[in-house]
Amino acid sequence: MFAKLKKKIETEAGTILSPETQGKTSLGRRDSISSLPRAGSIQHLGPSPPGSITSEDLSIRDVSNFRDELAVLLQKKSEQCKKLEGNISDLAALVKEKTKTIEKLESSIKQQEEVTNKKLQEQKEEFEVYRDKLIEGYQTDKLKLDKDKTELLEKLADAEKFRALYFKREEESDEFEGLATQELSKIKHLLLNTEEALNACRNELETKSRQCHAAETQVERLTDELAPLKQKLAILEADNMKLKEETAERAELVISLSKDKSAFDKRLDELNKEMLEKQNQLSKLQEQYSDMDGEYKTFLRNSDLQRNKTSKLLEEKEDKIDGLLERVKVLEQRLADSGLSGDERTSALNAERESLEKKLEEARQQLTEVKSTWSDKISQLEHQISNLNAKIVEDSEDLANNQKFTEQMRTSYNKQIEDLHAKLEDAENRALENLELTSSKSFHYEKQIDGLETELNKQKLLVSTLQENITELETQKLKRNEESEKTISDLKQQIVELKNKETNLLDEVQNLKNEIDKLLKDSSDKDLHIQSLLDQIQQKENDFILQNHSNSNLQEQLVTLGNDVDRLQLDKQELKTNLTTAENEKEKLLERTADLLKERENLQSINSNLKSEYERALEMKSQTIESLQRTEAGLRQKLDSLERQIEQSELSKAESGLYSSRIDEMSEMISSLQNQLADKNRTVKKQEQTIKDLRTTLQRELKVQTVPSEDGLDQTTNNTVTSSPAIARKYDSYQQQHSQQNQAGVTSSSRTATNPAPAVLSLQTSSSNMVTVTSSSSSVPGSPHDAMLAHSTIVKRELDKDVNFLYLKHVVLKFMLSRESEAIQLIKAVSMLLNFSHQEQQLIKETLEWKMSWFGHRPPLGKGQTSKVIPPTL
Repeated sequence: MFAKLKKKIETEAGTILSPETQGKTSLGRRDSISSLPRAGSIQHLGPSPPGSITSEDLSIRDVSNFRDELAVLLQKKSEQCKKLEGNISDLAALVKEKTKTIEKLESSIKQQEEVTNKKLQEQKEEFEVYRDKLIEGYQTDKLKLDKDKTELLEKLADAEKFRALYFKREEESDEFEGLATQELSKIKHLLLNTEEALNACRNELETKSRQCHAAETQVERLTDELAPLKQKLAILEADNMKLKEETAERAELVISLSKDKSAFDKRLDELNKEMLEKQNQLSKLQEQYSDMDGEYKTFLRNSDLQRNKTSKLLEEKEDKIDGLLERVKVLEQRLADSGLSGDERTSALNAERESLEKKLEEARQQLTEVKSTWSDKISQLEHQISNLNAKIVEDSEDLANNQKFTEQMRTSYNKQIEDLHAKLEDAENRALENLELTSSKSFHYEKQIDGLETELNKQKLLVSTLQENITELETQKLKRNEESEKTISDLKQQIVELKNKETNLLDEVQNLKNEIDKLLKDSSDKDLHIQSLLDQIQQKENDFILQNHSNSNLQEQLVTLGNDVDRLQLDKQELKTNLTTAENEKEKLLERTADLLKERENLQSINSNLKSEYERALEMKSQTIESLQRTEAGLRQKLDSLERQIEQSELSKAESGLYSSRIDEMSEMISSLQNQLADKNRTVKKQEQTIKDLRTTLQRELKVQTVPSEDGLDQTTNNTVTSSPAIARKYDSYQQQHSQQNQAGVTSSSRTATNPAPAVLSLQTSSSNMVTVTSSSSSVPGSPHDAMLAHSTIVKRELDKDVNFLYLKHVVLKFMLSRESEAIQLIKAVSMLLNFSHQEQQLIKETLEWKMSWFGHRPPLGKGQTSKVIPPTL
């Protein structure tokens, strides 16, 4: 604002000064002009020369003129001066006004400066006060922050202490759990030993008391019980016979169904082949028909075209001949008329003209007729074309319908085939289920019979021992009469209780027999339940680990977030509650796992019994297979001998032409033996199938994993110890059998190679090893390198398909990938499969136990080149 005002004042001052300068210049000029006539006047006033009167007159005139001009100029200048004075007065008034405005502005500026200075001083004072307050607040906040920092550091130290205590408690709890489990196992063993000792003592006391006072009653009771037991035995034997008959009938049913299946399969293959042949024949016939039809149509078209051409040519020839004949007639008439007079000649020409006009009309009529016939023919051809198009459409529709019908027939045949396959599979499954049911029932009844027989033997032994004890006790009776009188009353009560217990126990035995079946059914459900509970335990452990991670994260947040102390305290409280709940849940889960372990032990005992039963069945089946294979080998030997006899008989027949009846008998014998061989092969296949099923069931049972605890480990090791010898025996027998059969296959192949005959021998060792040895007169051996390669590829394929190799691979993978507690259970299986010695097996077990233990010693693994461990890399 002030700068703009100053500029305006300077510009106005410049405009005011410019007329003053103009006035000064005009005044200067006026002074100069006024000075000029004075000088001239002075000159003219001087003495004039003589004889110059005219020049003076002239000068006077000039001066007067000059004065007039000067007067005019002066008037003009005076007018200008007046104007300039008016302008100067105006400018002076303006300058006064401007000076007044400047003074006002300066006063207002001074007032504003004073106001601003006052405000600045006030703001400075306020700022100083605010600064002092801020400094004081900052110092107080700093002190508070230092206090908070110290408190947070103290809390951090407390949290770290709490963390250390928590981890210590965890370690102590883990150690305590390990020690507790060890002590519990020891206590359990001690309890079991004490219970066994107590039971033995009780049994001895009970037996002695019974021997003393209830021997006669037991003998009578046992004699009374023998009769119903014998009746039960007879009933069970009858049931067993019925079951065996049912199994035989069902086996016959299975055989008949398998025969029907093979017949149906053959029939299906034949039908499929016939279908394919008929389809191929149909396609060929359709192609031939289409080719013949095309050729026929082309021949028809060619014949029609040739007929039309020949008819046209004939008609043209006839027309030409007729025209030429008529032309000849006309020319003859002209020749005849040429000798006539004028009138006759004109009449002849008119007649000729009329005949020509008639011919023209006839030709025109013929043309119209031809046009009409051609139009009719064209319409007929168009109609034929439309009919042909309709026929083509109908033929295409018929072809499409035929194709659809064939596809429908194909789909229907395929559906029928699939239905037949499904029915066959259902029949096979039903037959297998019936066989399994019958085998399980027969096995169950046999088990019951064995149990009853053992009970009978025990009771007989008891009777014999009781009779012996009676003789001994009669001698001791006199000595103990005094003591027995006192204890008779107590023993009578005990006898009554024992009788009640016996009745209850008999009822419980029957209930247990019923419950065993239920337990077998519920075992799978319980296994699933156990697995779900184990998953829950793992989830709880994972949650516990996650809670530990959350503790560590919270401790890191304590370092980074010092202002969130309240949140951390709340988190601590929540963690404490979670810890208490987790500890409670852990205790509950431990109790629950103990209960589950007990249930698992019971189930394992049941499974061990089932395994032993399956192994017995496997041994029986293997024995039957061996016997069948022996019979098969005998039958093959008979076949070879019969073939040799046939060859000899053929030679003798060629020599003498006799023994035709003998050859017929021998051929009948061969056919019967071949049928027997086929039946034996079928039975062997069935036995191999049953062995397969039993192997799969054994593998399923071996796949069941136990809970990682010491009691379970002891029991599982015991189970593996009890169940492994049977498996080892089975495996050794299978290996021996497999090697014998391979040797037999090699010898048979060498025999067939030396004696070429058009025969094919198929040796069926197992479902996985099907060794087929084919020999013919046209077989030529290749190079030894190719033979070795082929042999290695065949062996590799057989190894890939072999059940034992797959099982070994599966067990080794399980052993390598599982934890120590689970690997201990697989030691026996791995050692059995890899033929480890007892020392190697014990070494593996000790190393795994050392890895699991807290304070155990590492077993000796050797040093240097004899060490059995890869040394650690430095």
